[in-house]
Parts: sequence; structure tokens; C-alpha cells
Amino acid sequence: MNGTRILGMLLALAVPIPIAMPAQDEKPRSIDMLERTGSRLAQLDVSVTGPKGFVDDLTAADFELRVGGKFIDSFIVDRVCGDSPVATPTLDSTETGDTPPIPISRRSMATYIFFFDQPHLTQAGRQESIDLAHELIPDLMDGNAQAMIVSGARKLEVIQEMTSDPVELAAGLDRLQRNRNQWSTWAVEEDKRIQELLYALWEEKNTDHAISIARLHQRAEIWEAEKSLHRVNMVMGRLAEMDPPKAFLYFADTMRKNPGEHYLTYFGNRMLRDQNFAGSSLSTSAMMAGNAMDRIINSASALGIRFYTVQGEGLVSESMVTAWSGSQADAGRPNLVRVRDAQDTLVGLARETGGAWFLNGVRAEKIVSRIHDDLSCLYLVSFPPGDFPEDTPLPVRLTTSRKKVRIQTRGRLVIQSESARRTARLLSTFATAPAGAADLRISGVVVPTGYENGLFSALVQVTVPGSRVRGATWDLGASLVTEEKVRDDASGRLLAATPGIRVVFEEEMKFPPGPFELVAVGHEITTDQVVSRKLEGNWPNPNKLPVTLSPIVVLQPEIAAFLRNGILREDGPLGYREQEPVDTTRPTAMVGLVCRSKNNRNDLTVLRTLSGDTEAEFPPLQFDAGGDRCVQYRDMVPPDLMTDGEFRFLVTVLEKGEIIATTERTFAAVGNGTEVSERRSDEP
Repeated sequence: MNGTRILGMLLALAVPIPIAMPAQDEKPRSIDMLERTGSRLAQLDVSVTGPKGFVDDLTAADFELRVGGKFIDSFIVDRVCGDSPVATPTLDSTETGDTPPIPISRRSMATYIFFFDQPHLTQAGRQESIDLAHELIPDLMDGNAQAMIVSGARKLEVIQEMTSDPVELAAGLDRLQRNRNQWSTWAVEEDKRIQELLYALWEEKNTDHAISIARLHQRAEIWEAEKSLHRVNMVMGRLAEMDPPKAFLYFADTMRKNPGEHYLTYFGNRMLRDQNFAGSSLSTSAMMAGNAMDRIINSASALGIRFYTVQGEGLVSESMVTAWSGSQADAGRPNLVRVRDAQDTLVGLARETGGAWFLNGVRAEKIVSRIHDDLSCLYLVSFPPGDFPEDTPLPVRLTTSRKKVRIQTRGRLVIQSESARRTARLLSTFATAPAGAADLRISGVVVPTGYENGLFSALVQVTVPGSRVRGATWDLGASLVTEEKVRDDASGRLLAATPGIRVVFEEEMKFPPGPFELVAVGHEITTDQVVSRKLEGNWPNPNKLPVTLSPIVVLQPEIAAFLRNGILREDGPLGYREQEPVDTTRPTAMVGLVCRSKNNRNDLTVLRTLSGDTEAEFPPLQFDAGGDRCVQYRDMVPPDLMTDGEFRFLVTVLEKGEIIATTERTFAAVGNGTEVSERRSDEP
């Protein structure tokens, strides 16, 4: 089942709607992120060191480049130093893939993001990181740089917006130090979590209980890591349209690419070699969690961002390592593993993105010197992407034949699609936008369409009301988070040539059973307005009860700019939120899912009724035991059947004539279509 059948049924019953259609030459249309006259080139930023006179005049002839194992025989090399002119990598549509672009001058302003990962900073690390940033800012802000400060604890917060003023940045750090909402005890409580595990393992001598504790704490550590990395990924999009060099200063103490795997070290090698040892699944879970770190590295490679990672707490003293008075003599060794895992993560993140890492209390002077050496003079290597796959990490090998010259670049390249680039920028706009930035509203609706292989499918609609601005250009998107993991995200761009035209972005997404969060984001580019909303829901688990029912969604046809899969439509079915009134003059669809458990082998009957001032019954739906796990009902209410007032749509499931499950939705109906549209636009 999918939303296409719903669309067809609604349009078949559609009647004239008293909303003016846009003129033929003013129809909303989709807009690419780039102008039609050009397309973006793949690009590598390269740090070069060597004696004076050896690094100032490098050309393409001095380099050999391989990407994805393929030799690149045609590329351009541009020097980005101070105010020197460089090439902006665009490729005219009339050129072939091997023709280099024409250089365009621009200044090379360094852009920095200071990111404090509070859940992964110890108390000492938090203070040391803020103090260190205070020392870094005066030297990094050298008159040709800009920076912003972002911190994530219970929520993500922009402490200081992008600025070139070191005084404003220092004031932002002072605000961060006093901000009690930007504290986290997660890293500090790690010793307590380990002590709980050791007590079960060594004092109680209960291996099964210890494994259960290890799994619980590992799962929590994975959630914290993926949540923080998702925040980092969103903030990185802020640099999508910035010129290089771009640097991300990441402060953390306990972030690990293999979160929770250190708990395995307490069980001993002999136990780990046992194939029946249930704790071996911990290693697999930690390995799978590393995908979140790969996503960060891929995004940094696509956006040309270098990570400079800083261990905030400095040298780890003996007092910070769990001491255990039990019988195990090597209790400290596993603790060194968790410290090493955290440091290896900082090293790997920096190395893979072409940056540098600073561990064990490196002084500010050394950090500034290294960053300046890396970023003060870069070479940009650009080439047409050709038939390389988009959004896929490609190994990079760059060498130079120039003697006495050393080069440093990232280990992989990602040629980002325009859709991925737009999504990154849109989510960054949401993550870093100040509260109350717009007077417009955004809404989201999830329309259930089916169930297969343990996942629900649904059509996600993100809607913004018509803007008063002629030619308003909207970037709309949605990001789906389940179990603290980003499961899906998508975005699209639409231009509403006529003021007042509603804009709708649609995307099919997959949902596992259980709670979910859906972040809907809109960015109107002309006025730079940002609107966002977080939707929360809970999909039933078909295996928990004999029968489960999804929420009921109400849809009506609308004149609007709909975008799905890159295809624009002038009308379509639009979902209504529960507090929104429906228009009695339009056809109405009631949509939902009925699911059975694997063990329920009985035939079911699904009844649906509409009651209010007027009533309606729909043909019973027979849910045979040999069919699908879930069945979708789609009940159509003709126009003018409902009158003004309150209505109740009731779904009842019968098994052998007995009621075993019910759900309902109540809503208001209004006969004035214009009033409905106005109320929909004004609803918060």
C-alpha cells in the first residue's frame, strides 16, 4: 500500500475549490541548489609545508591524484593564501568533463566552529576547554577569520553567532561558563557505571547479571554518542556554502567511535574466546555504532571541513581511573582501554579529515601554530566529478613530486549530491537558528501506508502556509530520529511564484515500531526566515498485542505546490492535524492501518463509522488470516455529506463477533472553505 492510491482516489472525487489558481506562467516550480549554467566540481583542500620558495608555485604538474583507485589525469590546482586570487570551482554547462573552469578571485577567510560536546566532557575537561578556547581566540581571530561557538548538553545551543570580533567570542565563552543548561554529568558518572559492573562480576560473581549491566550501559553510551554526532553533523552544514579554509574545533574527553566496547575488557580473554559467551554481541553493537562516526567523516569530506580535536581534561591522573579493591589485580588495564579508545577516536576523526589532534593538555600556543600552519596557505585540487558515484566515500591518494615538500589532505573524498548538500544546510539552519526567528508556522503529518519486514511505511508531509512574498523560495526538509539514531532525512526546494500559495514537501519514510521524533524544517531564502517543529509519535508493535491500530489521518484535496521525488504538482491530498477543522465542501479521506500479531491466525472484520449531525457507515473490511500482517483502510466521505459541527470517526475490529480493538478520531467540520484555509494558516 502507498500514498499513490490515496492521491488517485482523492483527485477522482475532487470538486472545484474556491482558491485562486496561480497563473500559468507563475506556477510553483522546483529550483536546483545551483544555477542551471554550472555544476560543482569535486575538490580537495591540501596543506603544504616545506622550505620557502619550494611551496609557493606548485602546479598540477607537481601532483599525482588517484580517487577511488582511478588515476585523475586532468585537474586544476589553486593556491589559497591570504588575499591571493583562487578559482571558484564551477563548470559551465557547455564544457566537457575534462575542461577546467576559469578562475575567479576571492579572499581566503578562515572560518571556525568551536563545538563543546558537553556529555562527553568531564568537569575538568569542560573548564579546561573553555579556558583553552579563551587563549586560542585572540590568535586565531587575526583579522581574516570568523568563528561561532556552539554547545550541546540537554539541548543544542548557539552560544555566539558567527563573528570576526574576538571580544564577542570571549563574551560568548563567559556566557557558556555560567550557563547551567550547558552542563552534563554523563562523562563524570562513567566510573559509577563501571563500578556497578565490577560489583556484579567480581563481588556477586554473577556473569549473567554483569553482562546485562554491560549491555544496558553500552546501549546508553551508544545513544549518547549518536545524539552528539548527529548534532555535530547538523552544525557542520553551517559551513556548506563557506569558502575554505573551514575548521571545526571539537572539544571532548570520552567520545568513542566504538561506544561501550570497553565494557568487554572486564570479562577476560578466556571468556571472550567462548563462542557461547553472550557478551560477544557487545562488540558487534559497538562496531555498528561506528557508522555514526563514519557519517561525520563523510560529511566533513563532502563539505571540505577539517576537524581539530581537543581532549579537554588533559593528562588523565590516577584518581580519574576507577580504583577497585576487589581480587582482580589488573583492574586498571580496562580503564586504560577506555581512555585509549577515546583518544584514538579524536585522532582518527582529525586524521581522516586532514586536521590535527591535541591530547594530554597541549598548550594553546602549539594548537594555534599547528592550525595556522595548516590553514594559512592551502592548495585546492579540483576536478570534474564525471561518473564517480555521489554521496559515497572514495579513497584518496595524493602525492607530490616536488622535493622537500610535504602535503597533508583528507583520506577520503565524498562528491556530495545537491540533495544531500541542501539537506545538510537545512538541518544546520534548524540547529543554529535563534528561537522565534520567524512569524510563519510549519506543520507535519505522517500518513501510514503499509508494513513490511518489521517496518512501517508512511508518507511524511511538511507544510508551510503561503508567504506574502512574491517569489518566495523554500527549502523544506524532515529528519527522522528513532532510538536516538537518525534513520532518514530528506529535503527539497520549491519556489512559490504567487503570494499565498501553500508549499508542501513529501517523502516516503520507514519507521520501526516504537517512539519517534520527526524534525520538520523550513527556510525561506528570500527573507531568511526559519521555521521548525518537532513532532513526536509512537508506532504500535504488531507483536505485542493480537491487534494494533495506527492513528487515523484525515486528508482533503488542496491547491498547493506539492513536491515529491523531484516532481511538482499543483494539487493533491493534504493531511490535517488533529486540531484543524476540515472543509465540508470537499471530499475527505480517513486513512489508517490495522495490524495483527504473528500468532493471531483468526479472520478479522474491520468496521468504520462516521457520526455527528450526519452519519455514515462504510463497507466492512475483511482481514483474512492468510494475508498481510497489516491492512490499510481508506474511507472516502463525499463533499457536503458533513454539516458544520463535531464528528467522530470510529474504527472497530471484531474477532469471532467480539470487539477486540477500537480507535477513534474526532474533528470539527466547517462549511466555509476560505475560513478553513485561514484557520490552517494561523494555527500554531
